[in-house]
Amino acid sequence: MKSDWFPVEDMPGLEKVLGPMFRVLAKRFKTDRIQAFIYKNPEALVAERISHSSRQITGEGVLPGKLMSRIRREHFNLVFLFRIHLRPAVYVLAKPTHNLFESEIEVSGIAAKAEAGPRFIFSMDSSLGLLIFEEFLSDTAGWSKLYESWPSVMRHKALFADCFGTILGRLHRKTVLYGEIFETHLLMNLTMHACRLTDFGVSRHAIPKELDEEFSKALRLLRGKAFSLAEEKAFIAAYSRRRKAPKGSAR
Repeated sequence: MKSDWFPVEDMPGLEKVLGPMFRVLAKRFKTDRIQAFIYKNPEALVAERISHSSRQITGEGVLPGKLMSRIRREHFNLVFLFRIHLRPAVYVLAKPTHNLFESEIEVSGIAAKAEAGPRFIFSMDSSLGLLIFEEFLSDTAGWSKLYESWPSVMRHKALFADCFGTILGRLHRKTVLYGEIFETHLLMNLTMHACRLTDFGVSRHAIPKELDEEFSKALRLLRGKAFSLAEEKAFIAAYSRRRKAPKGSAR
């Protein structure tokens, strides 16, 4: 388990709050051998003042004050990872919704069906609000965060340009504006030749002009990393094919 994840059992008072989640997962997967972790913002991002702590607010008035103070002080976020001890182990991510525009569940479902985001599993009400449970894209399965894997990406720029253009085009075909910072939420799997975006908390449906602006933002990301003209064209071609594809097609 990477250092981004901290055992819930080492945070007094938190396991009790997560009790209903344990019970739902135990019933669904037919085992009570489940371990929970809480997400801790990586030091590299904290140092750059990039925070993933937007879901902390759901703990206000629910978690004990001392625990909530520790969560803020040590840069934890109320995003949880459940390791279900099956063979092979199953990993499920759980997080409170916080979309201010429209249903995060709806947008996450659209992204999952378009193969642009993690697989949506289910949702449930809890003391922390409405929770989304989704597939966890783990490093052991070959997924790596873009900001941690630029050296690898730079050796496979054409592949990255194609898969990034593909998933962004799929989202925009569904009129979904991602709205987040690509570098901190984009994962790549070189073995599977695939990319996925995570965290659709600020995503929403948008007009074509806004989608075009986000496309330009993505293109600037490639230019900032010195992608060649041919690689930029590969990104544009992949994006255009998916954005204009027939509505019934995932690809």
